[in-house]
Amino acid sequence: MVLAELADHPKVEHSVYVAALHPQKGQSVADLLGGQMPGWMVVRDDGAVQVNDDAEVVRQAICADVEADFFAREVHPRYLLTSLSSLQSPSVAPKRTHLASYVVCEQDQAIPVGAQEAMASTFDKVQRLPSSHAPMLSMPERLAEVLSQTSAAA
Repeated sequence: MVLAELADHPKVEHSVYVAALHPQKGQSVADLLGGQMPGWMVVRDDGAVQVNDDAEVVRQAICADVEADFFAREVHPRYLLTSLSSLQSPSVAPKRTHLASYVVCEQDQAIPVGAQEAMASTFDKVQRLPSSHAPMLSMPERLAEVLSQTSAAA
């Protein structure tokens, strides 16, 4: 089952996007990035995309509010490769048939707040967190509260 089918599964009642790139149908993630990879992402010769080898560069971009030693030891080594083609492929996401919320992360350096707000404008509900791109690392309790409130409102 492809992700688009999962996103529109009849049992899905509410989706929540947290500081997420959300391309519209026909638009790619690369389009949202302005056609250029940010400095914390590196395109390899084999067509794979990985995070920068410099853990501090990555931390500053996606979770500057997470302790540096913890990030370098526990988070940075766990980032997985993705293919460049997956970032360049146009979205085939179906029109949503359920509620959807977007959580804007106000200290995000990976996806500018203005870009998040533009994407969030198509959602049913928008919430905000004073966090980096990764609130699950920097403020998991606050994120859990937001997710709980969102599910209770569904």
